[in-house]
Amino acid sequence: MPKPVISVEHLTKRYDLGVIGTGTLTRDLERWWARIRKQPDPYTRIGQKDAFERN
Repeated sequence: MPKPVISVEHLTKRYDLGVIGTGTLTRDLERWWARIRKQPDPYTRIGQKDAFERN
């Protein structure tokens, strides 16, 4: 059996559960304000389900 060409050790991945970030404080505050007013998420992409909708 040939030796592996690439070897990786101690590889990890981090998930921040429950964190919704758009990249800037201003955008996060705009999303929060829209949610409080029961408005659609202003940063939902066309064709994407609104993140604020509850099933």
